Amino acid sequence: MIYGVTATSLASDLKLASSQVGSLGGTYFMAYAVSQLLLGSSLGSISPRLLLGITALASAGGAFLMSIAQNYEMALIARLLMGVGFGTAMVGVVYFVGVLFSNKYAFMINLSQSIANGVGAILGLLAPLPFLQNFRLPFLITSLLLLANGILILLFVKDGAKTNDEQSGAGDQASIGEKLSAIFSNGQFWIGTIYFSGLFSSFLAYADLWNIRFQADVFNHTGSQAAMINSGVAWGLTIGGIVTGMWANRAGFIKPARICSWMSLILMAILYTQPLPGLAILLMIAVGFFMGGAPLGIAAMNAHVPERFQALASPILLTIAFLGGGLLMSSVGPSLSGLLPHAFSTYRAGLNWFMVPIAVAAVASLMMKPARSTTG
Repeated sequence: MIYGVTATSLASDLKLASSQVGSLGGTYFMAYAVSQLLLGSSLGSISPRLLLGITALASAGGAFLMSIAQNYEMALIARLLMGVGFGTAMVGVVYFVGVLFSNKYAFMINLSQSIANGVGAILGLLAPLPFLQNFRLPFLITSLLLLANGILILLFVKDGAKTNDEQSGAGDQASIGEKLSAIFSNGQFWIGTIYFSGLFSSFLAYADLWNIRFQADVFNHTGSQAAMINSGVAWGLTIGGIVTGMWANRAGFIKPARICSWMSLILMAILYTQPLPGLAILLMIAVGFFMGGAPLGIAAMNAHVPERFQALASPILLTIAFLGGGLLMSSVGPSLSGLLPHAFSTYRAGLNWFMVPIAVAAVASLMMKPARSTTG
């Protein structure tokens, strides 16, 4: 969210083209995805405290480098470092939720995402404040917060999660090839992955940067106004994640997942049909609310993949989702480069990139199956 809010300042100060701004966002998610897979799948075999703490410190270094960046190359290295550093953040939450809250998995996964999205929404509301008008100070503050975060993790997080490994000793005997074969041959793993990726990668690319640029270029909002409107998506995600998580905890994940994905598609189709700037904030909140059901895809996957393989399956699912978000973010800008920047037809052309994965997620939701035992 900080990157999206300060993108205009970043582009102006470093004299970046729109394609370069988009590539910085896409590069971050690519690095995030690869780190998530390579490092995130090591959780349990490597001390979670050390892994999460050290990567938090790495992301702090990246944020500091961004705050002092003088050109595109420095910003690119900073985004790469932040992506690698943040790679274990979400998978770390998924790991600990699975260990500590297995009986309330869907709700706790959605709650964790809602808390993160709520912070993003608050940042969007703060966008008009003067200190957010220049990218350097926000990234410096971010680096200090991440430094404190890493130190706190190293001091206070306990490695009690090792009990999960003790429960899945049989899985530890399997080779990586056997684990991957068991995961990839599980049809519901792919359904959950497609569902989560379709909604979550669309949210990442749309709300993190391109919706702010669209609101500014097409609807003539200032950068701070566009960021505030865009924060409606994050507010919707915050509320929707909690509501759908509670719903899934009581009624199972299938019905909420289907309703959320199809309503997301319908609302995006409304945005695609005609300009509705007067309803922008309400529509953004509504879109975010139903996209808040994206983590139900993780719950769907978790319900069908045997427990001893979930430590590897979760990073793979999340990696695919973040790779999708990175590809979307990197692709939208170049695809629109030859079009009129202030035309609604350009906005519509951009929305094509988001409607397709959402539609795929909606179809995938129809193929979800009820939970079964995952202790095998």
